[in-house]
Amino acid sequence: MRSPIGRRSLLALTAIVVALISSLGFASVASAEDSVSFVMTIDGKDVSDSSGSDPIEIDGEVPLEVTIENISDETVTVQAIRLIGRSIGATVFSSEIAIGAQIDPDESESRTIELDLRGITDQANGLFEGEVQMLDPDRNVMASQDVVWDVKGSMTSLFGLFAIMLLVVTIILTAFSFRDLATGRLSKNRWWRGVRFALVGLSIGVTILVWLSVLRLVAPTAVIAYPLLLVLGIAGFVLGSFSPDPTRGLEDEDDDEDEEEFERDTARMDAASNDTSVTTPDPAVTIPGNQER
Repeated sequence: MRSPIGRRSLLALTAIVVALISSLGFASVASAEDSVSFVMTIDGKDVSDSSGSDPIEIDGEVPLEVTIENISDETVTVQAIRLIGRSIGATVFSSEIAIGAQIDPDESESRTIELDLRGITDQANGLFEGEVQMLDPDRNVMASQDVVWDVKGSMTSLFGLFAIMLLVVTIILTAFSFRDLATGRLSKNRWWRGVRFALVGLSIGVTILVWLSVLRLVAPTAVIAYPLLLVLGIAGFVLGSFSPDPTRGLEDEDDDEDEEEFERDTARMDAASNDTSVTTPDPAVTIPGNQER
């Protein structure tokens, strides 16, 4: 019989995977063909040159310089600049800077803005892939560039606290799952045993990806996330589905107990038969007092 802790563990693992599946869906952005091009530097570093080994740092107040060129045949209005950071495809932070630049065809306009990005450092900490987007008045994306951010937050930021909580929960759920495996508390259904350990593998994968970001080892992208989660999920399923059937161990124990009890009953019967031997009187022997008078 499955324990209540095992059922709670399975439900919690399912919740993690549901959250994972939700996070892996990339946000769809309503965008048309680029109508502007731009060159942007943050704290003197060109965002187009950023990479995992040379990210754009976000740390409090930094200067942003941008030059926007209208490459369309009509006058365009760039309403705002949006900075986006993602982890495993899910948006971790988003910040918009209003500029309201109206640019004629074949013209360009430059702006210098002192950014206060302390709100982002309260939300996140670590390496993140992301984008810089130019938005029109209807919030449609006019142009964008990929970027890698290094957010100089702390472990008390929202993402840092999430990473700590995820690590603790994954350790507890993994320990419970292997405890149930060792004590024979898993489901007797091979499929459900496989699903449970597949969920454990996926939760471990998500934890690894989040901490790769927090420790600034790599910005977890879909190219890294999908193969890792696939391998760990399959490995967990194989481990669970090929784990011993807990009912077999119980049946073997019952058979042993029945055999031991049968042997004890047989021994008691043999002892009783030896102790209760019946003696019959010899007919040739007369009992005094019973002779005929």
